[in-house]
Amino acid sequence: MHDRQRLQAFMYKLMPTGEQQRQMRRFAGSCRFVFNKALALQKERYECGEKKPGCAGLCKELTGWRKTWCRVARTVYNKNARASYLVFRC
Repeated sequence: MHDRQRLQAFMYKLMPTGEQQRQMRRFAGSCRFVFNKALALQKERYECGEKKPGCAGLCKELTGWRKTWCRVARTVYNKNARASYLVFRC
């Protein structure tokens, strides 16, 4: 008797709300940004003849990038919040 496997596939359709779509696009954009930044770092080091950073080195770089992004995001948020408050107050 032959062992036969039955292969079956399922197809799902995501139907996200507007907010969920925004969050998914934001996440994908963040992933793309980090990938491109890491690739640029690898390329820069290769061109300089330096050793490429490993996973731990890239994680360390990511922590530094994140601190910079958070600082920039807070600045932009504070400016937008202040502008919104001034418009609302009037």
